[in-house]
Amino acid sequence: MSNRYRNNKTLIDDAFIYICGLLFVALLAVYFIRGFSQDVEDKRTAQEYGKMSEIADMYASNIEDEFNVLVSFVRATASQISEVGGARSPRALELIKNTPNKKDIVGMSIVFPNKTYITAEQIDIPKPAMSVQFCSETVVLHRLIDNREYMVIIVPIYEHGIVTANLRALILGNRAKYIVTQKIFKGMGDSILIDTNGQCLLHTHAKDMILSRYNENFFEMLKHSSFTSNTTVDDVINAVREEKEISFSFTADGEERLAFLRHVPVEDTNVCILVSA
Repeated sequence: MSNRYRNNKTLIDDAFIYICGLLFVALLAVYFIRGFSQDVEDKRTAQEYGKMSEIADMYASNIEDEFNVLVSFVRATASQISEVGGARSPRALELIKNTPNKKDIVGMSIVFPNKTYITAEQIDIPKPAMSVQFCSETVVLHRLIDNREYMVIIVPIYEHGIVTANLRALILGNRAKYIVTQKIFKGMGDSILIDTNGQCLLHTHAKDMILSRYNENFFEMLKHSSFTSNTTVDDVINAVREEKEISFSFTADGEERLAFLRHVPVEDTNVCILVSA
């Protein structure tokens, strides 16, 4: 083998090693750049998510305040009934006759343990609103009556420290939606007020169609959705029952949504702020 051949082979081998080295360095650079870019993107996403969570907290607080005003109003009326002589006094009938149309209440009634009740003559209280069991503490319920959504607030009436009757306030759902209807995330967000069983009490129009498929139950809707975060339905249910906040993402009807679930210390309710991902 000639010296020229050996020299050429050596040059080719050196060139090959050099090119391989350059390719390795280039690939390594691309790897680190991509990793750095992803890290920056992850941090930016986390910061944005953190800001959205703070905004959700603010909206949840506003909803809590509005809801608390409504429930407190019904409680105050129950206290007035106790002060004017009790649930069977003539003044009690006068109070429930004059109170409706305030705070979006369409009707009030006084219900006794034997399911008999007193109501103002001009106010038509649907019987399903009367069929709820007698309650010894404040309860907020959702009722679908004649294809219309209602929220029923039940407050005990006391006489000498003993619960002798319930005051039931009937609120037409679409008249109380102002509580949850706000321009959340510049109009891109929605909110749902639920009880500890996931039953919807109030919600914005954008989610009406989805919730109606699952008997207006938020948990049932989630069971038929797919989670895109490391969260399960049980995690959400446990967070609600333990009065903890939780944030997660899920896909329903082909649309991914971010959910910020917050406890509302008004009759064990919770508000879920939803926004498209």
